[in-house]
Amino acid sequence: MSQELHFKSQIDLTSEKTLNNEGLKKSDLPSKEQFFELETLKELTYKRPLWVSMGLRLLMGAVLLANVPVYLVFSWFSLSILTLYAMHASCAYFYKQMPNTANFLANELREKFQKFKVIWFLNAVAIGSGSILAQLWLSTHQKMFFHTVLTATMYLFLTRNCADKRFMNQITLSMIGTSFLGGVLFLLLSDQPANDFNVFIRLCAYLCINTFMLFLVGTRFNTSFDKRCNSDYSNLVLIQSLKESEEKLHVEQEALTAANSVIQQFYSAAAHDLRQPVYAMELYTDMLKDDPTQMDHLLPKIAQSCMFINHMFNDLFDFQQKHLNDSKVEETVLSISDTLKSLALHFEPIAAAKNLKISFKPLEGNVQTIPLYFVRILSNLIANAITYTAEGRILVAARKSGNMLSFEVWDTGPGIDKKSQTKIFEEFYKINNTGVKTSNLGLGLSIVKGLTKRINGAKIQVVSKLGHGSAFKLQLPIETYSAPQKVQLVESSMHYDI
Repeated sequence: MSQELHFKSQIDLTSEKTLNNEGLKKSDLPSKEQFFELETLKELTYKRPLWVSMGLRLLMGAVLLANVPVYLVFSWFSLSILTLYAMHASCAYFYKQMPNTANFLANELREKFQKFKVIWFLNAVAIGSGSILAQLWLSTHQKMFFHTVLTATMYLFLTRNCADKRFMNQITLSMIGTSFLGGVLFLLLSDQPANDFNVFIRLCAYLCINTFMLFLVGTRFNTSFDKRCNSDYSNLVLIQSLKESEEKLHVEQEALTAANSVIQQFYSAAAHDLRQPVYAMELYTDMLKDDPTQMDHLLPKIAQSCMFINHMFNDLFDFQQKHLNDSKVEETVLSISDTLKSLALHFEPIAAAKNLKISFKPLEGNVQTIPLYFVRILSNLIANAITYTAEGRILVAARKSGNMLSFEVWDTGPGIDKKSQTKIFEEFYKINNTGVKTSNLGLGLSIVKGLTKRINGAKIQVVSKLGHGSAFKLQLPIETYSAPQKVQLVESSMHYDI
């Protein structure tokens, strides 16, 4: 696998591993509505000590025992205690489910929570029903004391059910309603309707004031709860954002490390390969200095060493260009024929030196592209064809092919087997079965692929059969082509592989 592909895959694997192991993920972060629902359920089902609720029930029961028949007080007290423990057991059940958010919000548990609300209603009605007994049997002073304790119980309820405003109001009204029902029964069963009517009016006034205060305090409790939830959710979002930034920074750091490793490997290989032709040149010049008569024999070898060094420096510059950003490059209109003519001036002598016939068949018209990358890609493909073609010819042509504009380099070289066709665009990859000795770094086609990706809509293809030559095709969208017109030839300052 090439270093570039290895580098990209390493980033993907690192990113995936980091996202799987660190904190809440963006996709797992609950919505604001889900978060509020969860916090509401937590508040309603939070386990609290029983002694306060139990103490208030005992106190109300003691007051009722003053005049109410014992069996009625016992029935009322048993019912209130039973509903209290049913609530406590439900809270314990939901408390066990609390660590698992997904299960806690499941529909099955939502249905069970509705049953929990029913138990709470029964508990409220059970406590409120005590006011019916108080209205029918207790004296005025005893009623006042009983309703004082009952009111304290109502406010105690507010501290828990204020998380759900609608549910809080329903519970409050159920307890107020039972007290009002007790007053109505007291009036209907009274022996002195005129006198007891005044008592009923005072009870109604008390209940109205108490209801108003309960709603007011409950609303403020609910507002405070909502503010706390909003603050907690904002903190959760902030923590998630910080975690994502940390994960992104971690991935970028690993990417930088991997990139530095690739660059280090490249320059190490370059330094190693450059040492050989430089050392050869030194030996040849020393031999020529000692024996000038060997000039005809040694000069071609010195020239060949120079060519190898030039090719390696071209790879160095291309590698640097490949890893630069595209912030300063722009598309422009190039004349296809003029561009191919410019390439012919450079490569015809090089091909002739190897006794190769090279021909250029341009397409009349223009192409809109990035000259820096476009010319570099074609020059690398042509240089590659010349390098690996021992005899025969090379054809460089431009033509329309369906909805693409195709720039093609054909050669009569040794060809490429199918297995190697999938690897030749990888960095540092060299084909060893071509029979051609080269000292390049195996970067030419990798650079071609990298630069192709920087041209919008461009594709690079290879068609080859072992022993029958190869064809490399740079394809651009047909929309980049335009009819012939006079445009200024962009002279490339690019260097070319020789």
